Amino acid sequence: MHAMLADAGFAFGFVLIMALAAVVAIVGVFGLVLRIMGAIFRGLFGHGCGPQSPPQMTAAPRGVIECPQPHCAHLNPPGARFCAQCGVPLKR
Repeated sequence: MHAMLADAGFAFGFVLIMALAAVVAIVGVFGLVLRIMGAIFRGLFGHGCGPQSPPQMTAAPRGVIECPQPHCAHLNPPGARFCAQCGVPLKR
């Protein structure tokens, strides 16, 4: 009788694991389909519905010196004489 209970427990555990694996597979496939459909719709219709707000410009923190070169714009520590990124002399 004890062997039958052990076999029943094993069978129940096996079925439970297989059911969970099936659910995980279904959710994964569903997520993949949604990602593909989202990429197709973004390609066809753009990234959003409605006007897009321009990115907000933020000022450099107080005392930090921003590099004057547009291609660099590195934020240098206070008191720096040259840009740490590109080496351009910094204005004080």
